Amino acid sequence: MKLKQVYLLLGISFLLCISSLPTAFGVHYSVVQFPAEVTAIVGDNVTLKCAFSIQTGKPTSAKGGMSWLKGPRTAESVVVPGPRFSLSYPDTFLSPGEGLLVITNVSLEDAGSYTCQVMVLGEEEMCGNGVKLHVYARPTQPVVFLQLQTQPESKWTLVCRTGGFYPAPVRLTWYHSGLQLNSSQQDCTDPTGFSQASSFLGLPDPDQRASYTCSVEHPSVSEPISVQYSYEPQSRFSSPPLVIEVLNLLKIGVIFGITIALLALGCIDCCKKHLRRSSVGQATELQHQVLGSDIKGYF
Repeated sequence: MKLKQVYLLLGISFLLCISSLPTAFGVHYSVVQFPAEVTAIVGDNVTLKCAFSIQTGKPTSAKGGMSWLKGPRTAESVVVPGPRFSLSYPDTFLSPGEGLLVITNVSLEDAGSYTCQVMVLGEEEMCGNGVKLHVYARPTQPVVFLQLQTQPESKWTLVCRTGGFYPAPVRLTWYHSGLQLNSSQQDCTDPTGFSQASSFLGLPDPDQRASYTCSVEHPSVSEPISVQYSYEPQSRFSSPPLVIEVLNLLKIGVIFGITIALLALGCIDCCKKHLRRSSVGQATELQHQVLGSDIKGYF
């Protein structure tokens, strides 16, 4: 349905150019797009500019139309005005100046190359040089935590994690007293296109109190995003966190409950078998008594 609407709009625009008001034969004009690249953040509004001008000594206005294309120059690539896309010069009467395409609530799918196209009656179609729209997503505020160790001989590690950014990758860097520390990093991307990353720092001296800084660098931010973490060495000798104790108690309770349930089921099954055997024995004895009495009565 949208493609049919696009063809219909273009046809009506062309007919209006031919049928209404004096034509603008002989009008010479140029179309320029600027800047060549535009960067936007997911959720923001962005404006793409297209300027066209008529040469000096020629009419200051002309009959025609303006449209925008995304990607290759085909009918399917025409940008249709809607809730998120609006453009200037919606009529067929053009004047020199800027033609704007405004995209609200930008998403990752909006990234690409956009070209404005100006049609003036009596002249060939003129297209701009194109503008490339880059859409970025900023990383979330990094979070630092101490990774729990299940074995005493394991090395204590700080983890710095961020996510929700596009494109990948992002750079995570650790600092202590202004000096950069060696660390490892893992990145992954979800089906929606957004990514997350984690950086792992093995504590140089787990017995010493220290303050560490994790810094996040990404093209979507003008300066790194940083967060500080104060390490307390006594925490490694303290009792396990309450959540671990609760989980252990729950695990013991579940195992104990399952054991009791199995024992109860076993007892119930044994009782059923015993009752079944007792009932059979009593029925057999009663049958013997009845048969015995019948035999005596017969003789």
